[in-house]
Amino acid sequence: FVYALPSSRLKTSLDFPSTYNLSKEYSDEFLMNEDSPHDIGESFSLAFEQRVLKKKSDKKVSLYLGAELMMGKSADIIMAFHSAYIMPVISLNELINLSIRFGYTKLSADENLPVSSGYMFSFGPEIIISDKWAIHFSNTWYKITDQDYIVSTESPIPGMLEGEDIPANMGLDYNKFAVSIIYGLDKKEGE
Repeated sequence: FVYALPSSRLKTSLDFPSTYNLSKEYSDEFLMNEDSPHDIGESFSLAFEQRVLKKKSDKKVSLYLGAELMMGKSADIIMAFHSAYIMPVISLNELINLSIRFGYTKLSADENLPVSSGYMFSFGPEIIISDKWAIHFSNTWYKITDQDYIVSTESPIPGMLEGEDIPANMGLDYNKFAVSIIYGLDKKEGE
């Protein structure tokens, strides 16, 4: 029994509930910086991965390009992370692979946040069930890069003092654990 990685595959994932961290830094000394964790619910995501490189002499390493669409996760802010990534897959033995993903991510949210894109990193084992099926356990970190924006403050005494615009910086960090089912769409003869 030798498992050959399919050249195209679909991955359906269940993302477990976790937390995300929203950080805000203000340039005004009178406003306190915020670093607040928020609970976020479970979600589903769907990914397509296409193998782009596999050495004939070395059946231990394959390279995939992938894209993942996440359903909105319920939280204080409903959000979803959509990603494009490159993924080396290393065969540890006949039944276990290790996949490592890194790439670009785009945040979609139901609120107008000044942060929108960043990067992601993920790794985890794939357990081979058959020629077409595998189970994947992964831990993924998303870093939505800090963005500059302006906070308009109001006067504490209406009509007496003017509010002011204060430069600020916002970032978002999110870590998820997921269990995925991988389905190989094709397998060429001789692989």
